[in-house]
Formats: sequence, C-alpha cells, structure tokens
Amino acid sequence: MTKFKPTIWNGVPIPYDTPVSNLRAMVEEQGPKAWAAIRALADKPEAEAMAALVQLTRSPDPHFRRSAVEAIGIHRSGQTASDVVCQLLHDRDNVVVRAATEAAANLRLNLAHERVLGLVKAAEESIRLAALRALENLWQSTDFEAVFDRYRHDSSEKVRKQAAWTLQKNVGPDHWEQLFSAWSMDPLPRHRVWACQLAKRFGSGPLLSALEALRDDHDGHVRRAASQVPGSKPSSESAK
Repeated sequence: MTKFKPTIWNGVPIPYDTPVSNLRAMVEEQGPKAWAAIRALADKPEAEAMAALVQLTRSPDPHFRRSAVEAIGIHRSGQTASDVVCQLLHDRDNVVVRAATEAAANLRLNLAHERVLGLVKAAEESIRLAALRALENLWQSTDFEAVFDRYRHDSSEKVRKQAAWTLQKNVGPDHWEQLFSAWSMDPLPRHRVWACQLAKRFGSGPLLSALEALRDDHDGHVRRAASQVPGSKPSSESAK
C-alpha cells in the first residue's frame, strides 16, 4: 500500500525476504530485530502475516500495539482488520491512539470517522493533530464546524494551523464564505492567500469588494493571489 519501502528500521536491516514464521519468531524474541520484523510483516501478502499483526495489537506493551497498528495501516489487506484499528482508537495509551488514527486515515476507514472526529477535541495536543491530519482523508461535509472551531479557538498554534490545512483541502461550496471571511483577516499570509484562492474558486461579483484590502496587502503573495480573482483589478503594488 505504501510506495516508500525502507531498507533500515531503527538501524536494523528489514528482513523482507524472511518467511512469516521466522518473522514471528523474531518478534517473540523481542530486541531491536523485532521492530524490523514487524515492518517486514507489513509487506507480506500472506494471511498469516496479517494474523500476526492483529495478534500483536493485543500485546500488553503499548509499543508493540503501536507498531502493529502502524503495520496494519500500510498493509495491502489492512482494511480486513478495520475493526481492530477502530478498537485501538480507544486504547488507553496515547501513542497507540495516534498510530491507530494514522492507520485509519491511510486505509480510509469510514468506520473510524466518528471516533476520529471526536478526537479533534482530545486533551493531548498530539492526538488533536493526528485527528485533524486524518480528517484530510476521512472528511465529511458535516465536519466543517468542528474543524473550524479548532482553527478559531484551539490553544495550540500547531493545531490551529493543521485545522486550516484540513479545511483548505476539503472546503466546499456550503462553507467557503465563512472560511473566506476568517482567512481574509488572518495574520498568517498563507491563509490570506487561501482566502483569495477561495474567492477565485467560488466567488462572484458581490464578493469582490471584500478583496480590496487583499489587493493592497503588505505581502506580495497575497496581492498576487488577489489580482488573479476574476474581475479583480490588481493594485499598483501587485507585481512587486
């Protein structure tokens, strides 16, 4: 499922050519080779490989549970373990929840959507970030308000920026004006550029008056983006 195929994992060569039975034995022995063996299992098409990964998600060690769900998330048959991935979204350890969230996104598991959406309000910053990244792939139009709220009100700048990225990728005709109003006044130039792009994509005549300030923005990228909106007249500074 993944295009990138690493050859080293935590400094250990990944034994892709090793049979599944031997890989399972390497995992049971633990130590540095175990993690490379798990990554190799992610590349094995045999049902036995997926069974081994599912079994590892029940390990008392959260690092094994994390590695196992990461591997399921990139396995070509990962969707067959969708129930397991969804269960791990409720894991007691945040490192496992993050990995399960990423796996759900990689596998585009619609079954995981509601839980992932709920995680955008998790107490842990890293969980909120992972959930917002996952929604780039799992997005539903009804997600707008929850993600927009994170953009407007989250205490973490990282989370606010990630929420903006998620919105930028998925915003549609139902919510673009609300987002345009917010981004056109955002202190981050990138967001003001995105406001111009929204206007270009969705806007019409009555909206063009709101672009006046953006055409005269102090940032050249914003001015250039505003000048590209149909019907917009570039300012004398737009080419600078």
